[in-house]
Amino acid sequence: MAWLAVMALFVISGVLKGAIRSKGLLGRTGSSRPDPERVVLLFATFGVALHYTITSMTLTNDQLRMDGKSPSMPDVPVEILLLLFGAQSSFVVGKILRRYLGGILK
Repeated sequence: MAWLAVMALFVISGVLKGAIRSKGLLGRTGSSRPDPERVVLLFATFGVALHYTITSMTLTNDQLRMDGKSPSMPDVPVEILLLLFGAQSSFVVGKILRRYLGGILK
């Protein structure tokens, strides 16, 4: 848990200092509007990661299991995989449509 917090602080400080560029994260370079599929993908990814980390008890996983086997990550529910697949699919379809139907979607 501490490692994740330290990494998050490094990334946040890098963005605030300007060492990590965030331009183009939510939209194409040169566009002032964010692309909806990028916003969906960003929030879905962070939301699922946060939900998985908190509710799957990955942070409180015991070091040794009762049967003596080494610890492992909890299984990922099918609903989470479907949510990530849907977010990624909307991103890819949006990119394809903007590429080939760019004049119509602007």
